[in-house]
Amino acid sequence: MAASPLNPVPAWGAANGLIDLRKPVSTSSSEEALDRLLIAETVNRYGMAYDERREDVLSDCFTEDGVFDGSVAGAFEVGPYEGRDAVVQWLKDIWETQADQRRHCVLNLIVDDLAPESATVTAYMVLTGAENGAARLITTGFYRLNMAKEDDGIWRIAHFSAGFDAAF
Repeated sequence: MAASPLNPVPAWGAANGLIDLRKPVSTSSSEEALDRLLIAETVNRYGMAYDERREDVLSDCFTEDGVFDGSVAGAFEVGPYEGRDAVVQWLKDIWETQADQRRHCVLNLIVDDLAPESATVTAYMVLTGAENGAARLITTGFYRLNMAKEDDGIWRIAHFSAGFDAAF
């Protein structure tokens, strides 16, 4: 059965090569543990910056050559948007279509392939919206991010792939 935005096939992310779940890892140093925390902070900061419409913070979450792409249940593609400026402009354009207060909830964040200047992140995402006194679920999905530790010591998103379980 093929995936569709109306009825995604269970495990569509892994089936489409978008999620590469690995076995648990151990942390061998306090520096590695700190990197894992700072990577998670950047990913969470992205969600909050989007929700609070903070272009300056949102922009600083991405590398200059950052890329954003995605898939809706493996049925159709989003992007790619290439370069920090193009990614941020695309996200700002979406703001113009949204009257509700969005909240990106990033959950179950896993850091793999951690190296001194790069890492891969997989996380779940629950997106809600509140408007006219009512909160609702917008969509669920996952993020797959390639992170880069830049010369200033900040972990930034080099490639952001979003997998949405349903269109919104």
